[in-house]
Amino acid sequence: MSQALARLREGLAAGDAYEAQQVVKTAYYRLRARGQLQDGYDLLQASAAAQFGAAQFTCGLELAKLLIEVGGVRVSAHGFLMSEMRIGCREEGRDAPRATLAPSGY
Repeated sequence: MSQALARLREGLAAGDAYEAQQVVKTAYYRLRARGQLQDGYDLLQASAAAQFGAAQFTCGLELAKLLIEVGGVRVSAHGFLMSEMRIGCREEGRDAPRATLAPSGY
């Protein structure tokens, strides 16, 4: 994970935000395939923040969207913590997991 973040920062410093984003996405999918979900979520969150911090809003937004879609959101938003978020309703006749919201501090 730290190698991907280092490459992200190098890419941002060199002005190549898109290439840096692709490095992060590749690293995330590798972590996910190995079952290292929390590391993958952490990587996406840190990378999206770095992209936003470098004013690379499109790339940052794409990483943030991926973080939400895969369920790694644990970010305070208007006093709530969100986790286990999944996009979708019914799949193969089963209910999809729903977002769990709890007041901050819980």
